[in-house]
Amino acid sequence: MWLHEITSKFGDGGDFIGKSIKNDSVKDDPLDIQRREKVKEAMLHAWTSYETYAWGQDELQFRNITEVESLKSICNGEIKRRESLEFTCNSLKIDNERLVKAYTESFNKMVDQIEGRSKCVNLKEELKKLTEERAIKEEVSDVSCLYYELQ
Repeated sequence: MWLHEITSKFGDGGDFIGKSIKNDSVKDDPLDIQRREKVKEAMLHAWTSYETYAWGQDELQFRNITEVESLKSICNGEIKRRESLEFTCNSLKIDNERLVKAYTESFNKMVDQIEGRSKCVNLKEELKKLTEERAIKEEVSDVSCLYYELQ
């Protein structure tokens, strides 16, 4: 598809990035994806060679320059978009690791507090039980003392 066909179909070509002309229900073949990447690499190579060795040599054929620059913009836009997606994914991974660490630390602190409170409750119950047993023993000893005194 030539650039004038692309611009007539997608406007200035900026909307072309990320859109597929073929049916979306058909899955991309890995070989097709690899071929697309090779075409992009070839386009970048052609543009950098043109820019290095032939820039300014074809002032009489401005139309070709416009097409090459438009294709370069499309290709660079795709590259920038991919770079920004990679950056976002990496930053999300870092944030996720940080949040997992914070969650784990707070969870462990909460578990320690629950264990401490559970031990306190158990000790309180044990102290209450021992206090009751002591009180019973004191009553029994008082009663037995009275019994012996009465005899």
